[in-house]
Amino acid sequence: MRPAIMAVVGLATFLLGHAVFLVLGGLLLSPTGLSNRVTMAAAPGLAMIFVAAMCWVTQLSSERIRGPVMATTIGLVVAVAMLRISIIESYWVDASRRQQQILTAAKRDLAGLPQGSTIILGGVCPYAGPGVVFETYWDVGPALSIILDRQISGDIATDRTRSGPIGLETSLYGELTGYPYGLGLFGYQPDRRRVVRLTNPKVARAFLSESHGASCPRSYPGQGELI
Repeated sequence: MRPAIMAVVGLATFLLGHAVFLVLGGLLLSPTGLSNRVTMAAAPGLAMIFVAAMCWVTQLSSERIRGPVMATTIGLVVAVAMLRISIIESYWVDASRRQQQILTAAKRDLAGLPQGSTIILGGVCPYAGPGVVFETYWDVGPALSIILDRQISGDIATDRTRSGPIGLETSLYGELTGYPYGLGLFGYQPDRRRVVRLTNPKVARAFLSESHGASCPRSYPGQGELI
């Protein structure tokens, strides 16, 4: 296939790979975060564009050195891609390390909590770069249940968490989740080893004011912290 034709086919494939956004407006784009999986269908198109570009570069050189030029170009592209993957991977490794530190602290500090309790993590950055530390109820609750060996619900306090008249409210990916105040709702700050019962709006607001993670870089659902 000629490079020009391959480039056109690649561009068409790349655009069609994003066509799902024409019918599903709720999808997110991210080059490094969780949302990058929605662009997998477009990846072959981008690969064809890269190959076409490498063929053009090779054709600019004399016929005698086209083989080495093509091999060098491929090597450079692969090396840059591997470096990029390695950098992104380091953030996910860091996210896993932070998660384990939180769970180790929770196993020690929350050992006496009864089954059925709900834990709101405070003072915790939800992401390390694009890597997820803890994002919402679907990872906090199951992780705490495993480490404490009892059924526990949980979530994380972020700048999207609000203290309402009857409970805490938080949202992610357009989904609103509520946690009524009461004896079974606890706020937990792992770095301070602090556990507080969230029984009313006043206590909850005080907890949130200390727990929004002011030192955390700005992050976005599906993307994490931009790098």
